[in-house]
Amino acid sequence: MRNVISVFKLYPLLLVLTISAQLRAQSGVIRITVEEVRNDKGQVGLLLFNNADGFPGDFSKAIRQKLIPAGEKRFEVSFDNLPYGTYAVSVMHDENMNMKLDTNLLGIPREGYGVSNNISHAMRGPRFHEASFELNRTGWSGKITLIY
Repeated sequence: MRNVISVFKLYPLLLVLTISAQLRAQSGVIRITVEEVRNDKGQVGLLLFNNADGFPGDFSKAIRQKLIPAGEKRFEVSFDNLPYGTYAVSVMHDENMNMKLDTNLLGIPREGYGVSNNISHAMRGPRFHEASFELNRTGWSGKITLIY
């Protein structure tokens, strides 16, 4: 009888540990390799989105952000502990550190930019559904090549 009582006392702890393990199993890491940074001026900003709202450039609507000092032509960044789902990443090389993508009079970017899946259109910006990918396992990796 004593062993039965001990098991019942441990049941809530076992339940919590099981649920915790299941939740961890439903999250992953996104690793992005950024390539072709043209110089070591300024910083490179990465924005992670889980829906189209604000994509690709509204940092206030991104669910995660990273700023990396420019210096390497190629580097890797990780976003950890993300629930499984749909995501897209945008990258900007902010050479003059004014926290925006500078453009010329025609609206053509003068600083480097890129998005996941390396989507590029001459006449418009990338759309979330074009740049999105599924995180449905513990890790997802992709490369973004900057366009200048």
